[in-house]
Amino acid sequence: MIKSMTGYGKTSYQDEKFIFDIEIKTVNSRFLDINNRMPNQLNFLEEKINKIIKQYITRGRVDIFIRTSNKKFGKSKIFVDLDAVEEMSESLRFIAQKANIIGERAIPSISDIISNEDVLRYEVEEIDGDYLFEIIKNTLEEVLEKVVKMRKDEGENLYKDLSSNIDKLSSFKKEIDKYSDNIKSEIREKLYNNINEILDSNVISEDRLANEIVLYADRLDINEELTRLDSHFKLFLDTLDMDKTSVGKKLDFICQELLRETNTIASKSSKIEILNLTIEMKTIIEKLKEQVQNVE
Repeated sequence: MIKSMTGYGKTSYQDEKFIFDIEIKTVNSRFLDINNRMPNQLNFLEEKINKIIKQYITRGRVDIFIRTSNKKFGKSKIFVDLDAVEEMSESLRFIAQKANIIGERAIPSISDIISNEDVLRYEVEEIDGDYLFEIIKNTLEEVLEKVVKMRKDEGENLYKDLSSNIDKLSSFKKEIDKYSDNIKSEIREKLYNNINEILDSNVISEDRLANEIVLYADRLDINEELTRLDSHFKLFLDTLDMDKTSVGKKLDFICQELLRETNTIASKSSKIEILNLTIEMKTIIEKLKEQVQNVE
């Protein structure tokens, strides 16, 4: 069964160390295009995350958002060097004494002390990469299951619409069949009469005239195109039922062939009834082409 390329899923995770949520949105695209939006601390997991996504999705644009909001995730720790504080404080008092500064101005302020880069030191807490990847992997797979389910549900609706449109095309084609049976004989008769009128009294070989008319009538015959249309209808429906993960590109190619055969029929025919039917068919084929753009 076909799948749509439109999908969505979101799941949150929380434990004593980490709090985050993962959100995935997918839309149609010619190829698989994964766009990661996550904290810089998770960049080292990007390749592994993409590998997991590829196990679930083969085509389409995938936007994945990982948002964190927790106590320890990449949190900086502040360390105070007490020896540096004492040394800085004494140095500032000594300077005040030598400069004959008295009163409150002689007392070092907090900002004066911490202006020394040796007083405060920032260190980012190390993250347990293996543990983090494991919980992200489990959460990511849960989100992907939701995305795939939505793509399957959308695919079922697409399947019904696509099948219905192929049925409509087949019905129009059968209407053309009714007219096509007599096209050759009508063309021959019309050509024969027209040529006779033009030639009038001039002498021409009846056999040669008959051969030329047959060749011209064959060029205007649409039976081959009608036969190929039936083959394309069957191939389209068979492709919809294929077990393969990605069939959208093949369906798009079949749509191009359907349009080509229909255009050829229209160009060969002079019957207004057939021309009107081909217009209806081309309208439906354009709908098909638009719909298959969203098939994985």
